[in-house]
Amino acid sequence: MAAASIVYRISMGSEQNSEILADQSIDAVCISTPDHRYAYIAVEACKAGKDIYVEKPACTYVDEGRKMVEAARKRYHQAR
Repeated sequence: MAAASIVYRISMGSEQNSEILADQSIDAVCISTPDHRYAYIAVEACKAGKDIYVEKPACTYVDEGRKMVEAARKRYHQAR
């Protein structure tokens, strides 16, 4: 992780989702994981009050996509 942070000029990175999601100085997260992990991390990030950016495909199953959309809608309404 440290080498990638230097090469790609990433100010912070972690292999533990909980570290990023607990950090109040972080407003948004870019989810760059294997497809089968996107939905879980996206929903948790929304619950933590983070804006999310995901690569495509955003999920592997329609149900996961619905959960992501529902969490994002809740997050949006909390921010207003």
